[in-house]
Amino acid sequence: MDSGSIVGLWGRLVRSARKLHHPALAQLLARAPTICPTASKHILDALPYIASPGSVELIKNMILNNEADKDTRHEWLMSMAMIPRPKLDMLKSMLELLQQQKNDKVVSFTVSSMTHSYCKHNGKSLRECCEEEVPKQILEEFQNVVNEVISKVIVNPQRQ
Repeated sequence: MDSGSIVGLWGRLVRSARKLHHPALAQLLARAPTICPTASKHILDALPYIASPGSVELIKNMILNNEADKDTRHEWLMSMAMIPRPKLDMLKSMLELLQQQKNDKVVSFTVSSMTHSYCKHNGKSLRECCEEEVPKQILEEFQNVVNEVISKVIVNPQRQ
C-alpha cells in the first residue's frame, strides 16, 4: 500500500504522533475540528495505537474527566493492554488511573498487563522489577484491593 492510501495515512498519523508529548497531543485534539470534520474521531481512534507516554497520559486524563464514552474507554484500555513495551512514564499514568478507579476490572487488567510487559522487557529479574518504585506501587494497589475483599469476607461471612 502506498502512503496515500487510508491505511498508509493512518500509519503516518500514528507514527508522527508518537513524537508528541501530552500537551502537544491535547492541543492537536483541541484543534482537530478546524482541520476537518472527522479529524477528532481519527485522533481519538489513534490514541491507543500511538502508544507513547503522551498518548497514555491523554487517555488517562480523558477517562478520569469522563470525556470518553463507555465503548471508546473500553477500546482504549483493551488496546493499551497490548502495548508490547510500555515505558515507565506510561505505568505512572496508569497507576494514577488505577488509584482513582481501583475497582474497575478493565483498568485492573490493563494496568496488570502493562506492568507485566514492562517487567518482562526491562532487562531485570521479576523480583528486581517489582522493587522499582512504580511497579511496587502498582502491586501495593492490587494488594490493597485483595486485602479489602478479604476483610469484607471476614467481617461479613456468608452463611450456608
